[in-house]
Amino acid sequence: MKNDALDEAHLVAGGAAPLDEMAATRRDVPRPRDLIQRSDLRGAIALFGDWAMIIGIAAFGIWSHSVAVYVVCVFLIGTLQYSLRETVLHEAAHYNLFKTRRLNNWSQVLHAWPFFYDFARYREIHFEHHRNLMTDKDPIPIAYFKAGYQDRTRGMWWLWGLRPLLGYAGITYVFQYRKPTPTRIFTLVAMVSGAWLLGGKGGLEILALYWFVPLLTTGAAHDHWCGVTDHLHTKRTPSRSHVSFLWNFFHHGIGYHQVHHMYPAIPWYNLKKAHDAYCPADSDISTSFFETFRQISVASGTFPNPAPSEERSPLLRGVMRVLNWYP
Repeated sequence: MKNDALDEAHLVAGGAAPLDEMAATRRDVPRPRDLIQRSDLRGAIALFGDWAMIIGIAAFGIWSHSVAVYVVCVFLIGTLQYSLRETVLHEAAHYNLFKTRRLNNWSQVLHAWPFFYDFARYREIHFEHHRNLMTDKDPIPIAYFKAGYQDRTRGMWWLWGLRPLLGYAGITYVFQYRKPTPTRIFTLVAMVSGAWLLGGKGGLEILALYWFVPLLTTGAAHDHWCGVTDHLHTKRTPSRSHVSFLWNFFHHGIGYHQVHHMYPAIPWYNLKKAHDAYCPADSDISTSFFETFRQISVASGTFPNPAPSEERSPLLRGVMRVLNWYP
């Protein structure tokens, strides 16, 4: 990719650091622009690899006829669904998944539509988040406020740990994507029709048990866990990096969040190298799920605690008070 195109991709996505700044001060590290290397092969492996694992796990669960195996399958499929709809979709939104914008946009059929995402709207909101990171113009603090995290550290074991798994994340997911659009209607009709044509009633049961149940339980819980911990209660920087090997293996390096905000045009497979080269040792870093829990249980840092601008109905305010209750 030519330098002008690299600069455009970096700036459009709200890159927080100049592409050559590190190279001017440290000769022992690569230039950030040298790590912006898109690969159609890597993109295809990430996209179709996630789908292959989801299908394989579902097939194993169906073959096993075991409730215990099914529970494990739901957890694994939900984890991979998060990887597909958040990491793969996220990379396509930044035009990092494939070399051409056309492929990045067309691929939404496989990483956005099955989850009822509006891909263009996602890109618009996400770039707004990058350009206005943790300010009153960033939609993320508004989401934290709505989820009940304003000025709270007590009860995180419930608010952040258990609540997402016990229905909260699924309810908020349905509420967020409840508005019917032509793409969502087409996707739902195609999924239901395809399942019926392939297996009749049994096909519909498989669709429900191995797609929608994981999506609205562990998949939605992963979305909540990660969306909250990326920026909540950080101390030194607006973003927190999750450097666990397993987390980044299953989620295509999405844990290296600080360096992603510095250089959003660097694709996922170079983020660890960029993190090691450009992120200071005293950055906000978590090495495990429990370390993340410890960090977000201490109020500090960059959360601006804004009040939502839109009005809510009395009924919705009452529902949110119940959902955001904490012991």
